[in-house]
Amino acid sequence: MIALLLSSLARLYGQGENNIWTFGRNYSLNFNHNPPLLLDDRYLNGTLMSNTSQTFMPRSENKYDFSQAVCNANGELLFIVKKYTAIANYMGMGYSIPAPCLFDRDEEPIQGTEFLSESDMAYDRPMVIPHPGNPNQYYIFYVRNGGLIYCLFDMTLNNGKGNIVPGQKNVLHYAYNSIHGSLLAAIQGCDGIWLVTRHKIYNQFLAFKVDQNGLSTNPVVSVAGQMQLGEYDTHELVVSPNGKMLGIPVAKNDLFNYQGGIELFHLDKCSGKVSEDKLFESGNVIYGLAFSPDNSKLYALYNLPASYPNQPYWQTDHNVYQFDLMAGNTTDIVNSKTLVLSNPIALRWGPFCPPQITFMGAMRLGKDGRLYLTNGQEQVCPGGGVGMAIHLIRQPNLPGIACNPSINAIYNTVNGMSISSGRTNFPYEMVLPPTGSLDTITTTPLLVNACFKSDTVLKAPSNVSCIEWSTGSADSAITITETGRYWVRYNRECITYVDSFDVRFSKMPKILQVQYGCPGLIILKAGSQMGDKFDMEVYTPFGGKTYAGANKSYHETTNLDEGGYKVKISMDGSCDTTITVQLTAYPAPDISIEPPSANISFGEGILLTASGGMNYSWTPASSLNVHSSTEVIAKPEERTKYTVVGRNEYGCQDTAFVDVQVDYNNHIVLPNAFTPNSDGKNDVFSIPQGNWKILKFDIYNRYGQAVYLYKENNNGWDGNFNGVACDAGVYYYTILLSMPDRTQTNLKGELHLLR
Repeated sequence: MIALLLSSLARLYGQGENNIWTFGRNYSLNFNHNPPLLLDDRYLNGTLMSNTSQTFMPRSENKYDFSQAVCNANGELLFIVKKYTAIANYMGMGYSIPAPCLFDRDEEPIQGTEFLSESDMAYDRPMVIPHPGNPNQYYIFYVRNGGLIYCLFDMTLNNGKGNIVPGQKNVLHYAYNSIHGSLLAAIQGCDGIWLVTRHKIYNQFLAFKVDQNGLSTNPVVSVAGQMQLGEYDTHELVVSPNGKMLGIPVAKNDLFNYQGGIELFHLDKCSGKVSEDKLFESGNVIYGLAFSPDNSKLYALYNLPASYPNQPYWQTDHNVYQFDLMAGNTTDIVNSKTLVLSNPIALRWGPFCPPQITFMGAMRLGKDGRLYLTNGQEQVCPGGGVGMAIHLIRQPNLPGIACNPSINAIYNTVNGMSISSGRTNFPYEMVLPPTGSLDTITTTPLLVNACFKSDTVLKAPSNVSCIEWSTGSADSAITITETGRYWVRYNRECITYVDSFDVRFSKMPKILQVQYGCPGLIILKAGSQMGDKFDMEVYTPFGGKTYAGANKSYHETTNLDEGGYKVKISMDGSCDTTITVQLTAYPAPDISIEPPSANISFGEGILLTASGGMNYSWTPASSLNVHSSTEVIAKPEERTKYTVVGRNEYGCQDTAFVDVQVDYNNHIVLPNAFTPNSDGKNDVFSIPQGNWKILKFDIYNRYGQAVYLYKENNNGWDGNFNGVACDAGVYYYTILLSMPDRTQTNLKGELHLLR
């Protein structure tokens, strides 16, 4: 049994899921041997093929171009997938019928496992991806007419030899005419495996995730690619060993105006997103790529241009070039291009044994760190060289020729190898799902004090993927407007990080940066009675501190002049800022009074008129008819200085003054004689009427006897005393008057009484 045979082989390289490569038509390379064992015209179990061996096979011949052998961790064969099989010349009737595509560990066909045919491209290879959620199951993908099709294979069926799960055969997973059959790549992700392919109609990559839950229904779509869409109808999509880079080789095609070249892309292993990297080497016929084990070198297969007119492609050189991806920029990478291997000329089997240089097969890294590729040769004439063989690049991490290329390093001495359709490509590598659980690193919360802002932006680190915020956003940054704790989860190198942010908003107090007021009376205001408390200092335009206040929600400083003031705000011990507040003065009124000064006689009034404002206030108001009018009538009893305060439309005020002086007419002329003879003329000696008050009015005879007292007779002296007429003669008067200006006047003199 093959299982017993393989289990006895030396296991030199650890995990053995990829220990057996099947390719071409029943060719195999077995890494359970050291060096790897090449079988050309035999099955793995040693049975010779009927068309090249001396012994007829005991079962019908199954032809195929591409295949993949699946092994367990010990390198023991589990089953083989073969693409495009047919039973040739069925029962001698001259035609082929579909045959099983899956073969068990004994290499016996599993009945009922035929794939749908035909596939849309000659270079399609089946791809096997293990089910991360079931160690006994495998997804087998292939492409038909641009549609992604799969079968789900289960090793527990068919008595432990495996079979397709009922209902899971040839399932169309993605629509026909959608993807390129030769552009399939399996890549180990952070929590599963990505099946990456390219859309035929749109400039897109499609990444289907295979994880614990099975195969995702909808792909991750990435818009990426710098070439024309038709140029992606090419041979292969290759992946770097670390899974971070994708490469597509494209051949120049003058008929379709395709420039070709090497295009590299970045792959995010967490999200499955593909992004553009670089495009170089346009104008060349490039048909194969491979990365070195350390991801630093890129190897490319070239078909060189014809050296003379009409030279057939099979007579032109086929070379392998190395590029140093660590050289620097794209120009530096191109300048590192080094020829490391050329495919040799062989004499093809046929009439006249014509010379031939064939297309080399797809390059693939072996588990021994070497780079393998077939020389692509058919059978050759005797002595015409080596037929189908394998080239080696033994140390692909080393620069230039130091990579140690070796032409036809592995071949069978029995020249029986036969070419398949076109290039003879090695199978895809079976990519294993990641083991263990994802590491999660939770960082210490970061205190974010959003000083004097209404919002703040929280950012995830750059060059990370699978971003998830506590708000539900998947963007690289979010805008926060409220105090609280926020977190972001992201992935870097398949490690999950959780960053937390304790956000506190110290909102800027309400401060108008342009404030207005009347000249010299401007009030600088900051904050509000219901707001947060803060400290504030105010500096004049000349640098002097004019205000300092602490721990208040509202600040103001008054009687300021026009100019730019520096206002320093401090809050919460960690937030401070300085802003400039421009204080602007309103126009000031120019108030005046007409007349600016006046003299009036006691008891008179005068009209005073103010101008230059919108409203006025007069003081003192006691001697005015009104006190808040443009015009007032002043009637003071004494000298009065009136003040009017006028305000304009901005509320700014100015003051004007007027001095009103009062003439009391206090020059009193008294007669020096009177004639009390009852003739109605000059009969009484009295004080004339005036703006005064009589305090004392006495008249004496020459003996000093009072003949008249004012308080007893306020009408004046009629020349009588006690009802008796006084003698003619000289009398004396004493008068004391209180004047309106609060002064007193004494009058004394002689009075002649005439009869």
